[in-house]
Amino acid sequence: MALRVKIPTPLQQFTHGQKEVELKGGTVSDILKELVSKFPVMKKNIFDAQDRLSGFLNIYVNEEDIRYVPQERILKAGDEVLIIYAVSGG
Repeated sequence: MALRVKIPTPLQQFTHGQKEVELKGGTVSDILKELVSKFPVMKKNIFDAQDRLSGFLNIYVNEEDIRYVPQERILKAGDEVLIIYAVSGG
């Protein structure tokens, strides 16, 4: 089952400019691991030193914020995963 994962502009440099990638994971956790496997340089932007989801990311599935929902959430064909990378400045 292929799922579309939208990549935010600040992370597109790590996906060779791709705004969207197709991945086959069954859960949100699987998708993130597959993304890092396909684009290893993204690991430091998605996971912290303890391999937990970075606090700078928000993950949406079909426009639903799943930040506080377990990453083991089952995805189905046609779901769209959106990664929002928090950018701050001063």
